[in-house]
Amino acid sequence: SSLANILLSNFASAAVAVSALFVPAAFAQNEKAARAGDVTLKWHITKTCGGPGPARSYTRNECIELSDSSRAVEMLGRNGLCHLVSFSDRSCLRNPKTLGTVNKCYDLSGKGSVKIQC
Repeated sequence: SSLANILLSNFASAAVAVSALFVPAAFAQNEKAARAGDVTLKWHITKTCGGPGPARSYTRNECIELSDSSRAVEMLGRNGLCHLVSFSDRSCLRNPKTLGTVNKCYDLSGKGSVKIQC
């Protein structure tokens, strides 16, 4: 009986120790999942956001180089205080302009990149 208690106690201690190893990984995964879609953008080939366009989720601090067919963008949703910033160059460095309103069409003329900032 005491041998069974010792084995059970050792097994319980080992189970707690093993689960402690996985807890940080689980928290890291949840944090990454929460940030997986900081902002959802819908891209348009017209400056007025007319017609359909692809919607994609982006994470904070991600610099998005604009394609030649990206004429306008709508921010469909955002987490917390995240917003979109446009830049005149393709590397998110020059002439930043904050585009902060959800469901508003933003003309991307003269812009080379955008970035999510939170």
